[in-house]
Amino acid sequence: MTKKEKDKKKGDDLEFVDYIYDPIYGNVDITQIENEIIHTPEFLKLIGIKQLGLKSLVFPGALHTRFEHSIGTMEICDRYLDYLWDDLKGYLSIDYEPETRQMMRLCGLLHDIGHGPFSHAIEEILKTKKEWVPSIDDVKEVFFNKEHKEFEEDLDSESNKILEDLDFKTHDAFSIFIILAMPFKYGKFKKEKSLFEEVAKILHGKKLSGNKKWMHEIIHGDIGADRIDYLSRDSHHTGILFGIVDTEQILRYIELINSSLHLGNKKQDIDASYKEKISRTIGENILISRIHHYNMLVENPKAVGIEKILYKCLHLYLKNLNDDGKVKKKISEIFLEWDDSRLIQEIKDQTEKNSFIQAHFPVLKGEKQLNVLYRYDIHSFDPNLRFWLIMLEKNYRNKIEEDLEKEIKNKLNIKDTIVDLSYLSSIPELRMDGIGGVTRFFYDESYISQGAIRDQMRNLALTIFSLKKTKKEHQYQNLYSLIEKVASKYRKKALNDKNEFLYRNIRLLEVLFKETRNSPINGIVDFYRTIKKDKEFSGYYTFKETGYPTKFPYSHELFSDIIRLDTIGIIKVRSRDIPYAYEDMLDRSLSKINKKKKKEIFSHSFEYNSISFGIPKWARWTIKYNIDVIKSHINRILDQVKEIEGEL
Repeated sequence: MTKKEKDKKKGDDLEFVDYIYDPIYGNVDITQIENEIIHTPEFLKLIGIKQLGLKSLVFPGALHTRFEHSIGTMEICDRYLDYLWDDLKGYLSIDYEPETRQMMRLCGLLHDIGHGPFSHAIEEILKTKKEWVPSIDDVKEVFFNKEHKEFEEDLDSESNKILEDLDFKTHDAFSIFIILAMPFKYGKFKKEKSLFEEVAKILHGKKLSGNKKWMHEIIHGDIGADRIDYLSRDSHHTGILFGIVDTEQILRYIELINSSLHLGNKKQDIDASYKEKISRTIGENILISRIHHYNMLVENPKAVGIEKILYKCLHLYLKNLNDDGKVKKKISEIFLEWDDSRLIQEIKDQTEKNSFIQAHFPVLKGEKQLNVLYRYDIHSFDPNLRFWLIMLEKNYRNKIEEDLEKEIKNKLNIKDTIVDLSYLSSIPELRMDGIGGVTRFFYDESYISQGAIRDQMRNLALTIFSLKKTKKEHQYQNLYSLIEKVASKYRKKALNDKNEFLYRNIRLLEVLFKETRNSPINGIVDFYRTIKKDKEFSGYYTFKETGYPTKFPYSHELFSDIIRLDTIGIIKVRSRDIPYAYEDMLDRSLSKINKKKKKEIFSHSFEYNSISFGIPKWARWTIKYNIDVIKSHINRILDQVKEIEGEL
């Protein structure tokens, strides 16, 4: 769509009163209500919150803020609508309305309004300190300046339910609260109460009706405006160009199928196959940009060390407040009112009261440098230790770090060490449409993506820092033994706690071992069906039918678990492509295969056809995944589980 066409489509439906110049998108026009929101204290606070927190000490250009990210996300939302209106009308019978456009723009503008200082630092603490999570009364008291105003009775029932469900351990919960409460704090927004409620419902996402799911995906989906903007913006300001995405091409190839965003080309024109290839390329670009963004910015050891210091200092600061019974209210203030500089000043005021903060606070100001003594990655550990560290990281990360710090101090006489254990294992759920609008599994269509997601699953790192350079090579093996010792301790605790994530994967290993006793699992589809029928997994995996014309149950969570186990090295997932060119070639090929094999091929794959251009129709089968297990590794893990369960 050309700029002229976009301008014609927009027409005079929204009245813009001003603009903000964005370093990436240029002039971003703003409406009256957007202008009024931008000038509230809650939104202006975002000017003082850097998008990448203290990474600016490592990447000096990373001074961009949540404020400009919110403006940029609003602009991307608007551009999304430019490309999607035809789909909205065709699939969902939604006519173009200025109100819908304004609502989606506000979703982009307000999605981070509840963000606290220094990215997600406080949220990391609240993952384990659930007793510190504020209640809604704590949040209301701070937001309404001690008036403790009751406003729920003036909300509709659905908004009230959302308010009751909010768990104030993330910035998302604070954002939704602020959006619902703003019309009651500021009289100028009172007449727009219903608009604010709709924005809150979209950002919450869980209660949306079927034909509105696309609204949430435009903001928070794997190809949503939030992600597109932060990848582009972080790359622009840091100078790390690996994370750049081609925004215009992404938007051009976005489609709406069954109220969900897809990459693809449903138009059956003469160059349909080429457009389909480009849509796959765009999906690969998004995936690889995310991985490179993580590798270059998030996993940078210097940045990790600085943020770990911040985490520990902040934890000590909040612990002192908890001792005085003030922590919940203070956390509400931090999310609702504070910016980076205020939080840094509060921590600085604790330097005389706490020896750790006194010694390490200069690191947060860039006045001292934290040294990397040792860094282990996934290749540093055998498959058994890899498995347990990855299984334990999600729920026992902080305890493992603390215990390992004590062990290093006591056994190796290395003082003032700081340990960071991290693992990123999420796989984007990218959907792709083929010719004619047939939904297919993106990771089947792209060989590049298969390697990329395995690389992402390898992001296990254990790093040991110190203010002093005390690294000694002969201590490396002793450190490994201490890591095994601490992991063994929490392996037992996790089994005793019946940790859900761990037990899900243990059970999965048992089924895999049983299913592959005589031969590999020939085709992942049958394995999906096996797990779906197993009642023990009913609370773990959500399945949905996909494929054409033969549908099969697909679970993104199960796919992620399988690829994770493959990356650890205790199972092998091998892909095998079965393409055939024309129908006559297909017929000749299948005629040479016995009936049993032919039936197997059809049962483990699905077909899609393109329009025929005077030649036989194309036919193709998706990739088949064969699964085999490394029995020695799985036996060792299962034996360890049985031994511990016997003791318990």
